[in-house]
Amino acid sequence: MCCLFAVLIHGYLKEKVIEDTHERARIVLGLMEAVGAYAADTLRPRMMNVVRELSGEDEFIAEAMSTTRIRHGIMRFVGKKHSEFVYRRVADAPRNSANLADPFQRARLAEFRADPERVEWHGVHERDGSRYFSILRPIAVHDECLKCHGSPEEAPVGRPGWPCPPAAASPSAATVGAGPRNGWCR
Repeated sequence: MCCLFAVLIHGYLKEKVIEDTHERARIVLGLMEAVGAYAADTLRPRMMNVVRELSGEDEFIAEAMSTTRIRHGIMRFVGKKHSEFVYRRVADAPRNSANLADPFQRARLAEFRADPERVEWHGVHERDGSRYFSILRPIAVHDECLKCHGSPEEAPVGRPGWPCPPAAASPSAATVGAGPRNGWCR
């Protein structure tokens, strides 16, 4: 009887920890989406106007205009106090190898490609002998993205320097994961 009770309690507590981790990861990913939206809708347009007034050109200053650069910069600071969370934007064929999806993420990208209506994957998975909880959401390419990631001739001066591949050819995803650094999965 005691063993059955222990097994039930263990199962219940494990499920509660996963639910809590899911909620915390969802909040982190939601905050990163909000930061990106603020940078794209408010900060970048204002900075483009200021730069245009000062220099007469549409110059791109990545630290103030790139939603990805801003998100990753903020997560570096967050990671100093909450190292259990990792935020990445990944792709099958990124221009920057640091953004290369791992095999697990590539499988999820294939699922997003096969089902364009799918808006999220979340759950526990194994990597390098450890268990992780992850949330992955596909990243949509909008007209605003193509101002910098479209035709090189039309991009502002100083932009990162590469066009975005067609969305269907190389889907990307924003992912946040929580793993063994906080001991939840043992």
